[in-house]
Amino acid sequence: MAMDFCASLEHTIHYEYDGGVPLAVREGLENSARTAAQLDPLTEDLQRQVHGDGPAEARRADPVVPSDSLETLRLIRESRR
Repeated sequence: MAMDFCASLEHTIHYEYDGGVPLAVREGLENSARTAAQLDPLTEDLQRQVHGDGPAEARRADPVVPSDSLETLRLIRESRR
């Protein structure tokens, strides 16, 4: 996700500077890309944990929505039928 953002930003910058991107801006892009490359695996791991591709224990131990809230929502849905 972060790399997608960096690629989009890089495209916009190259368009704005018509290919003549200043050195400081190019270096900033390179630094951003390196940081994004480190961030992407972390966010992908979090996404897998939340959406079911991570360890089952992690999903059960720390649910996204508390079970009592899910039960309340279920009761509300059933009462509307």
